[in-house]
This record gives sequence, structure tokens and C-alpha cells, in this order.
Amino acid sequence: MGFSRHYLRQTPMTTLTFSNFFSDQVGQTDSTRQVVCVQGLGFVGAAMALTIASARRPDGDPQFNVIGIDLPTEQGKHAIGSLNAGIFPAPTTDAALVAAAEQAHKADNLAATSDAGAIALASVILVNVHLDITDTETGPGVRFENFTAAIEAIGDHMQAGALIIVETTIPPGTCEKVVAPILSDRLKARGLGEDDFLLAHSMERVMPGDQYLDSIINFWRVYAGHTPAAGDACGEFLSRIINVKDFPLTRLASTTASEITKIMENSY
Repeated sequence: MGFSRHYLRQTPMTTLTFSNFFSDQVGQTDSTRQVVCVQGLGFVGAAMALTIASARRPDGDPQFNVIGIDLPTEQGKHAIGSLNAGIFPAPTTDAALVAAAEQAHKADNLAATSDAGAIALASVILVNVHLDITDTETGPGVRFENFTAAIEAIGDHMQAGALIIVETTIPPGTCEKVVAPILSDRLKARGLGEDDFLLAHSMERVMPGDQYLDSIINFWRVYAGHTPAAGDACGEFLSRIINVKDFPLTRLASTTASEITKIMENSY
């Protein structure tokens, strides 16, 4: 039985529960595949989940088992149900994106859920949770509530030593001053090492339109690690899903530098 069907047969799609299965680590399915979790299944997150699910080994088999996670809101349930049915959850003119959703369903290596306990299965977690901008009396402001809640959920469920890659566009310094402290506090509360995580930032690179999926795989990227080991792990992972032969990765000195790069890109 394949990865997603092993879990989807247990419960309805939008209430899929992974936490009870942590002990077998998908061992009854495809245990040689690394499990990757994508948190946030909006247009970017859903496309990234399909990009990872589409990565192939030299023999043609999938490299990864992918878990998509979203909130049990109306929008989140729609994204979860669509992906579990092999359908891209948003309108798109990109035929490759539509085909990738169908392929992942056929290959049985992508499952989506609203259960944060699924994070415990993953050795790599990508954060694609939207950061809201709001008006305040003094001007535009940033609402961190949903974003920090997502990071707290990671800290509450992640494996020790997991790689967390933040792709969300965030204010410079967020990884260092917000994400890392939250992860440390949550791991410490669980009796784990407060530094037992690998945190990196690599901004999402997408070009909406007919070649949306291609723009993720065949485009330049920058990245940086909170620590040298995190940077190494992030570069190795991205090299497995992106065409780095034609579009080499650029490693920056700090996560803040990577965060600034995205802000600068969005400014032009």
C-alpha cells in the first residue's frame, strides 16, 4: 500500500490523523523515502508540495513522501481535500501543475491533513504560512499571530534535529529573533535540546502564469542557515528539487540577508 493511502483509508480526508502512526514512521509503506512536510497549502505551498512530490530518483521512483498541512478552515479543508483527490486546489492555467497533482495522486506519495501531529513524521519542514499586513494608527504593520502559531506547532511536534526552511516573505531578522527562540522554547518544554533543530531561510521563487511549476524548479534561489550546519542541510535539500545545474544556488551569510533579499526583490 502506498504512502498516502496507508493513512487516507483510516479517516476522512479533511480530518486525517497522523499522530497515532508516528511509531511506524511510514515503515509499512516506503521507508527509504525521506518525509517532507509543507506547512501552508495556499497557491505557493500547494505548488511547492507538488514540486517536492515530483522529484524523482534515477530509477524514476519518487524521492520523497510529502505531507501537506493546513488549518481546518473552509479554505484549508478545500486545499486538503483537493490535493488528496489529485487536484490542484486553486485556479491555474499551468497544465504542468495540474499534471503534477494527478501524478502525485497516482504515485501515492502526497497526503494532506489538518493534523499538526503529522509534523512528527518529517525530517524536513517547509513553512509557507502567509504573513498578514495590516493598517495601524502609525502606518502599515505586520500581524505575526498565524505565523508564530505555525512555528509553535512545529516546535511542539517536530523530530529533534529536523530541518525547518522558512519560505514565507518575512521582515528581516524574523528567523533569528522570532522563529529560533520559539523553536528553542518549545523543544526545551518537551525535554529536548533547545538547539536541536536546523533552521534556514530560502524565499519562495514563483512566477504566476502558464509556467508556474517550472518557475520553481528552473529558477535561481538564495538561501542561508541560522547555523552553518543548517545552511549545509538546506542547500543539500534544495539541490534535490531544483535544477541547480542550470540555476545554481546562492548561499548568503545569514538568514537576515536572505530575508532582506526577498524584500528587495518585491520592491522592484
